[in-house]
Amino acid sequence: MAGGGAGKTGGGDVTDLATASLGNDALRRALLLAIVLLLAALSLERTLTWRTEETLWADAVVKAPRKVRPRIQLARALDPVRALQLLRETENIAPNDPAVPSEEGRVLMGMGQSGQALVAFGRALALEPNSAAALNNRAAALLQMGQSAAAQQDLERALSKDPCLFDARWNLRRLGVSAPPPPDCHWTREQLTAFEGR
Repeated sequence: MAGGGAGKTGGGDVTDLATASLGNDALRRALLLAIVLLLAALSLERTLTWRTEETLWADAVVKAPRKVRPRIQLARALDPVRALQLLRETENIAPNDPAVPSEEGRVLMGMGQSGQALVAFGRALALEPNSAAALNNRAAALLQMGQSAAAQQDLERALSKDPCLFDARWNLRRLGVSAPPPPDCHWTREQLTAFEGR
């Protein structure tokens, strides 16, 4: 009897193992399907985030609400009115960051509001007085307002701080002042071609 009982138990073990194995396979398949569905949902969510420049930078602002760079990048993807609103909110977060009024000035220039752009660029320059880029930006606003002499002074000051600043050299050239760049400037091929008039 003991032998018969042992054989029966042994046969039952094989059946139990087969049933358990089938159960484990079904469990593995269900788990694998759940993982695939989760990854697909995450992939879809990221795809929607990367759909446009605006959705990408809006997501970055949500994830880092007190950082300036994502807010400036988002402003560049928005229409001018919404961009200005966002930049003014950003100024409350980072009142001493010259990038904020500088970007505000850029938006205002694009809207043809050179007087207000001049004020914004002036704020940027007050926050960063030795910035060649801020001087160039203010000069661009002055140029748009027809104040060539003041623009030329700012451009020359900008180039005294950064002799290779392409935009300042280009704007000075627009005023009819020839100022060849130093030989050690690392400009792109497109910048060189534009500057040399080819």
